[in-house]
Amino acid sequence: MGTPRSPPTWRSRRCSPATCAAAGWPWPSYLGRPVNHQWTKSYEFEAAIGGYRDRWLPGAAGYSSPLRPLYELQIIASLSGDVDAYLRTASCNRAPAGAWCRSCAKCAWVFLATAALFGHALAIRKIGADMFADPALAGVYQEMAGLTGTKPFECTGTEGEVRAAIRAAGRGRDAGAYPALAACLRDPAVAGARPLAALLAEWGHDELVPAAFLGQVRKARAEAGARPAP
Repeated sequence: MGTPRSPPTWRSRRCSPATCAAAGWPWPSYLGRPVNHQWTKSYEFEAAIGGYRDRWLPGAAGYSSPLRPLYELQIIASLSGDVDAYLRTASCNRAPAGAWCRSCAKCAWVFLATAALFGHALAIRKIGADMFADPALAGVYQEMAGLTGTKPFECTGTEGEVRAAIRAAGRGRDAGAYPALAACLRDPAVAGARPLAALLAEWGHDELVPAAFLGQVRKARAEAGARPAP
């Protein structure tokens, strides 16, 4: 007989990806079934892999995202204390690293979220152009808001987040002032969207979040809720 092998040694007791509540939303459908291109970032996946670990790999590191209870808008809003650092981040899947193509759904979402949370002028500084002035993006915003077509296969906010952000960004302005948002701002679904402040106060699934992280995540939500209006 050979020498029995020792059980594997795990360097870390937990893997903590940074994925938020929006990753769990199945946006388009195919043959009558919802499709989520981010399923491996969802709460459903984390619960499933946790069950597998408990049954078959009880000594393995855990896997869960501490940001799971938060919306993307809450995460971005929590960065209001260091806007300069936020301005240096980039998240476009088409342009070279650190740049923006200014035509994809991801760029459109980041511009919208920034404008809704920090003001139109800061959104222009971040992206380098006024995306609300581009009528060619009207269809992109309508799709992201779930008003027409199919939601883009991009990491953007949920339909509820998009609608709340559009409503907030267009508050006090004529719909025609922002050609990219004009159709959305005239849609009853956007006019009746939840106020941004209500969305920023929400709290999602947290039962998989390690206790050591919960205090920090709750602090981020509190900071998002306390953010002054732009």
